[in-house]
Amino acid sequence: MADPLSSLQGAVDLSGLVPQQQPDSAQGAGGAAGGAAAHVIEGAWIVALSTQNLQQVLVTSTQVPVIVVFTSKASPNSATLDDLLQRHVRQAAGRLQLAQVDVDAQPQVAQAFRVNAVPAAAAVIQGQPVPLFQGLPDESQVTTMLAQVMDAAARAGMTAVLAGTDADRAGESPADQAPQLPEWEAKGEAAVSRGDFDVALEIYDQEIKKNPANSEAQTRRAQVKLMAKAAALNSTPEAARQQTASDPDDPDAANDAADAKVLAGDIPGAFSDLIAFIAAHQDDVRDTARVHLLELFDAVGSSDPAVKKARMALASALFS
Repeated sequence: MADPLSSLQGAVDLSGLVPQQQPDSAQGAGGAAGGAAAHVIEGAWIVALSTQNLQQVLVTSTQVPVIVVFTSKASPNSATLDDLLQRHVRQAAGRLQLAQVDVDAQPQVAQAFRVNAVPAAAAVIQGQPVPLFQGLPDESQVTTMLAQVMDAAARAGMTAVLAGTDADRAGESPADQAPQLPEWEAKGEAAVSRGDFDVALEIYDQEIKKNPANSEAQTRRAQVKLMAKAAALNSTPEAARQQTASDPDDPDAANDAADAKVLAGDIPGAFSDLIAFIAAHQDDVRDTARVHLLELFDAVGSSDPAVKKARMALASALFS
């Protein structure tokens, strides 16, 4: 397999997302290439990436390679990949930075990197992003890929090391340092972490009953409902596809197949399949799939580009 870092043909242009301004003094990456000795620069080993700090992360990538991980609460493998990369980045002790992107909260960043399924990861070296992998790779693959990233950085003369923070060394992620969660959310997340999905759903239902306009609670409820169903079904996209093929008119099978694809990270594919099923059926069969598709929209989040595109396709399927 060719080294994806041997060229920058996979690079994307992020200039439309970052302010058009000159970086501050941290831009002095050129000096890093001039000497072989490592030098320490200020910066955390792990950061939460958003449109607000994208400029600074790109500047950091001129001195230290940045690994960008794209995750979603709707994808169980996302947390596994994020934890795996955090561990490797901490072991690198400043020779890498991990930038975490919650695609539900930062769809623009995901779009800029042309990410269409999660979990996924990319590397950014000297401002140039290169896709690394999509899905959950073996740990040996991650080890090899990160070694290639650091080797490419060394060949480019990047010898800086991030100083890191106390939180980095304590094993805390930016999420650990987030502001205090509302009581309903903290209790719901605690229940999810224990695998008590029914308890979590009850907590979210109570919050929605008290505050019907709480879209965050509605989204989280839809996500946990999907997680609970996945835990009960233990289905894979291929198994679900075979089930659907055996009875192409069964809306429950179609819904299960869509759920499996969402959980595997193929959100556009899940939406497309379910909309095709809706277009091909009528009455109660169609409505069962339609209601479930709306639940998936809630689970993924209304700001996701795939949801916006699918809503238009659904309207066309229903009224054409």
